[in-house]
Amino acid sequence: VLTKYTVKLEEISFFLAADVHKLINDKAMNINRALLGNERATAKLLFNLMESELEKEKLHQLKWQERVKDWKLIQKKCVVESFREFMASEEIQNPPTVKTEMENMIQEQIVLGEQRLRVLQHTGTLLPPTHTKSDINEWYRTLENLNKSIDTRNVECMEKMRVQYELVQGKCQEKVQTCKMTLLDMNICTVEDVEVVHSNMLQMTEKLKHRFEEELEHMDSDFKGMAKWHEQHCQGLYSCVQEAMGLWDVHLLQLSQQEDVLQKKVDEYRWEQANIIQVMKDDLDTILEKMKMASCEEELKEYLENALSSLDQIRTRYEFCITLKQIVMDEIMAYPKAILWELISYSISLSQHFSVKEIFKQ
Repeated sequence: VLTKYTVKLEEISFFLAADVHKLINDKAMNINRALLGNERATAKLLFNLMESELEKEKLHQLKWQERVKDWKLIQKKCVVESFREFMASEEIQNPPTVKTEMENMIQEQIVLGEQRLRVLQHTGTLLPPTHTKSDINEWYRTLENLNKSIDTRNVECMEKMRVQYELVQGKCQEKVQTCKMTLLDMNICTVEDVEVVHSNMLQMTEKLKHRFEEELEHMDSDFKGMAKWHEQHCQGLYSCVQEAMGLWDVHLLQLSQQEDVLQKKVDEYRWEQANIIQVMKDDLDTILEKMKMASCEEELKEYLENALSSLDQIRTRYEFCITLKQIVMDEIMAYPKAILWELISYSISLSQHFSVKEIFKQ
């Protein structure tokens, strides 16, 4: 455009060519300055627009990053919270299978306890003389076997509970691994954060495992204490019954000794009586034989006097036999009273042995 008008102005020749070129140059410079100014303004405007857009984009990016961070945190909390809820659930804290094993064990203990009670009550029928020490020993062996059966069942039930606890712990370990893999797969936190969360979860499972172990140890300790208590008291009862049977043996010995003494006295009386009767019979037979052989009246009188004297001796010996018989009869009549006193003594010994009030002598 400037070149076109330069040519026209030169043709008009109103101005010198130099002035025309100077004027056109000035105009061109002004136009260039204006264009440069416009370009600078446009460039600045574009720069400002770009800067504003960048600021907005940066702000949006920051907000997006915050949202992503919040979302990851929420997802992380959800995973952790789901694990906490899993660990706090009734199925984990109080496993139904363990509860079932516990109920079965209690029912078995009730049944076995009733059997043991019947065996213990059977001691009331182990009375002498129908029962002996061998019966007591057999009863105690039955009681020992029953106690061992109870202890064995308790240990077996406890082992079943231990297996169920281990299964629960296995579920917890699987849940820990699932949560860890979820965090890694979702890429919602760093590997270091995942390891921290994993460590915290393992601590929770270890705490639960420790609680289970404490419960089993406490149960095992209670079972051992109960077994020892039953063993001591059953041994004490066995000793008590044996001692009571020993009192009966002492009682039988005393009765046997008294019977032997009485039998000895009766036998001595019978022997003495038989001996005296035999002597009297022999003497009387001798006198009668001599009287039969007498050849005169004087000899007959002499033998008669001897016979009368022998009869007096027989009477004296007979009276001695009567006295001896009375002594033996007194011993025999006193024997029931001695037996009664022996029974009272036995009753007193039993009462003292069992620490009860004596009523028989009343």
